[in-house]
Amino acid sequence: MAEPDRARLADLAQPLRDGRLRVRVGALRPLAEAAAVLARRQRVPGRTVIRTAEDAEDAED
Repeated sequence: MAEPDRARLADLAQPLRDGRLRVRVGALRPLAEAAAVLARRQRVPGRTVIRTAEDAEDAED
């Protein structure tokens, strides 16, 4: 388990803003699917992001 470190996160923020650091997102899934997504043996390239809150657009659907 990774522990948050404010100083290290601040060091990463500027390269991210400058476009020198990129994160490859392979999948974006709602929290309700987290257990199923993480239990899969087949992985997608990139990071899987678990959304913990709904966007306003999603709430309207």
